Amino acid sequence: MHASTVTALRRYAREHDLQRPAPSTVAFLVSTRGTRLDSHNLPRTFVQLLSAAGITAGEGRRTPPFVRSSESAVKVR
Repeated sequence: MHASTVTALRRYAREHDLQRPAPSTVAFLVSTRGTRLDSHNLPRTFVQLLSAAGITAGEGRRTPPFVRSSESAVKVR
């Protein structure tokens, strides 16, 4: 794992512990409500984060299937 990723995860863990000293779940990555992430919403949220960060698949490359299906779901709703 890249050093910057480790640093970001450690920072997240500190914030997580400060904001939720008595967590309702043992999950490491949680929603803004402090609950376990919903596997149905996670791909859509990931697509939104990619878009907000300006991350694309690059010319001549395809996005992963879960991203393509999530993009469709976002457009339909």
